[in-house]
Amino acid sequence: MTDPKNLFGNRLGALANAISDRLKRELIPTVAVANSQVSILVILHPFPGLSIEDLSQALDLSHSNLVRAVGDG
Repeated sequence: MTDPKNLFGNRLGALANAISDRLKRELIPTVAVANSQVSILVILHPFPGLSIEDLSQALDLSHSNLVRAVGDG
């Protein structure tokens, strides 16, 4: 039998991928957006006041790399 936690994690991951794919389809034709920038938008949308430290941890990026990713847009 499948562990419910694994099933939930797999479904959550599939949902995150679907959201990311949809954002790419919707945003990339109109604006040049890098994959890292799409990831930033996905994380910031439900948490608009997220600190740069929290965002860098969520994306597993250093502070300077996160600043570069945001600045490239």
